[in-house]
This record gives sequence, structure tokens and C-alpha cells, in this order.
Amino acid sequence: MGRLSTVILAGLLSLPGRAAAPAGVFAPDDGTLFLAHYETSLDADFARGDPGADGNAELEAGRGPFGGAAVVLRRGLLVSPDGVRLPFRALTYDVAGNLDPERGTLEFWFAANFAERTAGETVYLHYLFDCRRGSSDGVVVLITAAQSGARTLVFCEQQPDAKEAQTLGFDVSAWKPGEWHHVAVTWGNSRRALFVDGARAGQRDNAPPRLAINDEAFRLGSVRWNNHYADGRLAELRISKVARYGQ
Repeated sequence: MGRLSTVILAGLLSLPGRAAAPAGVFAPDDGTLFLAHYETSLDADFARGDPGADGNAELEAGRGPFGGAAVVLRRGLLVSPDGVRLPFRALTYDVAGNLDPERGTLEFWFAANFAERTAGETVYLHYLFDCRRGSSDGVVVLITAAQSGARTLVFCEQQPDAKEAQTLGFDVSAWKPGEWHHVAVTWGNSRRALFVDGARAGQRDNAPPRLAINDEAFRLGSVRWNNHYADGRLAELRISKVARYGQ
């Protein structure tokens, strides 16, 4: 994944005609593996595996896309759900039972702040979802923010034996701070697809049959070392064992 900056532009596609994003909060069904509303707890509300979260983040009532709560993913001291003020640490959940590499969908709502920067970096990487054992092979969803103001939503996958990561990207420079957007990634049948606000934003065919899930846990809001923060709010995280969009 260290080659991300050299391959990111290869996956950029324009957004076709808009389609409807999900119109409300999710309810678990037969295809659901993991669902977190982030209303009162950092733990999942429904999970086939362990629902428990490790990490620290703040919940904000009334700030979600449908009037409910949202989880704050940014650097700094935040108030945890039990009222303790602690530094943000990436929310970490078990993969086992909660994510199927053969087929599925990862989706969530995200409202970016676009305020986080690191001095001297030409492009800042805001990690929303990270499932890598180290800094190389695995899967990430992130937003790249250039000093020029250009921003790209990226789904990046690197198989263990691959020389380069494969990416799908979409220009989100027009997103406004605090504005909610639905993001979804689907996989299965040797295909990967990225959806933004209900519309297909990119697709890759002839992909490996299994998603490159290469860790026992996935993280939200930053990487394993708690840097490159997402810098925004996230709500309605759902992982499914079916491809819910574009079929």
C-alpha cells in the first residue's frame, strides 16, 4: 500500500447519472453481518461476530444524516460515551464473523471536516476504513486531500503477492464540510465497485475472487498507528455478505 500515491489516478472515473442513496437508518436482515448506528455506544448494534469496539471516539447526538447520532473521527481529546475525556484512538472491530472476503458490501455515511493537515505533506490521507496487517497488503477506504484543494475518495486493495495496489477513485472536491454522503464498496464474482450517494462511481472487473482482507481486525478513523485521521463524522456503518448495489 506504500505505492498508493503512484497508482491512485489510474482508478479515477466520472460519476454517471445519480441514483437514490439509502433513505433512512438500516435494519438488520439475513444479509447483514455487522451494523453500528452509533446512537449510544461504540459497539455494534448487530453483529454475527464480536460486536465490541476497542478504541475511543465521541458520539454526538442529533448530528447524524437522519437526525440521530454520529461518531466523531478526528484527532484530539474527545469525550467517550461514558463521559471520560480521552484522546481519539481508531475504533477497532474483529473481522471474524463480521466480514466475508468472498462477497459483500461495506457502506456508511460520512461528513468530512477537511480541516486536518500535516505540515510538509503535499497530500494528506484521511483513512476512513483500514484492514491491513501492516502498511502494505489489505484494503482501505480513504480520502486524499491535496494542498491545491483537490480531494479524492479512494477504495484501495493490494493482494499479498501483487506489485501494485488496485484502486477505484472518485473526485469529491465539491463536497462541503459537514455535508453527509453515502459511500459503499461491493465485492464478489471477481468484481469490485465503488458507489457514492447511490450511484456507481467506479468498477473493476477481473479482480481476484477474494477481497484482500489481511488482518484479524478492521479500523475506523485512522490507521493502526493512530495517525492520518479521518477528520469527520461517520454514521450507519453496515457490512453485508451480499453485494447490495449494482447487481
